Amino acid sequence: MTRHRDRPERRRQFLRSLVRYPVLGALGLLGGRLVRRQPGTGPIQAGRKCTNRGLCRGCLRLSNCGLPQALMARSVCERARPYERNF
Repeated sequence: MTRHRDRPERRRQFLRSLVRYPVLGALGLLGGRLVRRQPGTGPIQAGRKCTNRGLCRGCLRLSNCGLPQALMARSVCERARPYERNF
């Protein structure tokens, strides 16, 4: 009789682990990605503040930046050196 009692508990544990471990894995991957991310490399959208005091030349975010001065700096760089484009 004890065998029948253990079965629902084992099934519950299985279902819990079926949900728990993928969630823990996803949290671990997200944490690892946040730790590995370099500060100052994410995109900046229009309406946000510049993190490099408006100096676009040499900025790590220039290729992803959506600020007007960055858009202008990229267009000037492309016109000056069209053969060195980074795709």
